Amino acid sequence: MIKSNKKGFTLIELLVVIAIIGLLSTLAVVSLNNARSKARDARRTSDLKTIQSALELYKGDSSNSAIFNMPAAGAGAWLTIGTTGGALASYLPGGMPVDPSNSGANIYTLCTNETVGGPMNYILASQLENTTSVSGGSIGDISTGGWLAADCLNSTDPSTAALPATDVCATAGLFCLGDVTK
Repeated sequence: MIKSNKKGFTLIELLVVIAIIGLLSTLAVVSLNNARSKARDARRTSDLKTIQSALELYKGDSSNSAIFNMPAAGAGAWLTIGTTGGALASYLPGGMPVDPSNSGANIYTLCTNETVGGPMNYILASQLENTTSVSGGSIGDISTGGWLAADCLNSTDPSTAALPATDVCATAGLFCLGDVTK
């Protein structure tokens, strides 16, 4: 009787295990990237709600009827709204929030009216990465059209601050908040 002292795994067994580990790691990376984009979208909606709260507090405390004059366009104009001397400085102790990506379509846009004696209107918008993330607070069927670039400021390039004229909030991933009678 011959005894076999076979110890270890065959080459095929090792290859099957390596293939399974590779497949599982690929699925984990894909799932992680999706979770990251959802986390950025959650931060975007949270930031816009923070800015909206600051604007509403400013409106409640303000004796003038216009929201505030937008700072002059230029580098850093977005940040000056929430820093010392800015209209929202006392309502945004951490300063004006900036989009997690802050490039391309992923920016924050704020438009206000500057009509003295008129209603205090504003709209906040941000393009989300996941169109299924739009919920809870989006103003739905209200068009973003009618706000001129002069009414708006965004978190990157003030020269391109206008809202997308053809988009409607809550479609194509555009998340909007505000008091939007324009």
